[in-house]
Amino acid sequence: MQRERTELERILDEEIEARIAQMERPDYPFPERFSRKDYLLWGVVTGVSLLFVVLGAWL
Repeated sequence: MQRERTELERILDEEIEARIAQMERPDYPFPERFSRKDYLLWGVVTGVSLLFVVLGAWL
């Protein structure tokens, strides 16, 4: 038994299709790739967060 699509699903489908079409255009400005500094910052933030979680478990 197939259910009917809701209005929200229809609106979401239209928005998704519009965004995909926008990204497929040749002049779409993709963001720059992560640099070494970005990965280093990500690692430091992750490490500090894990440290706080472990220290919080001891309290």
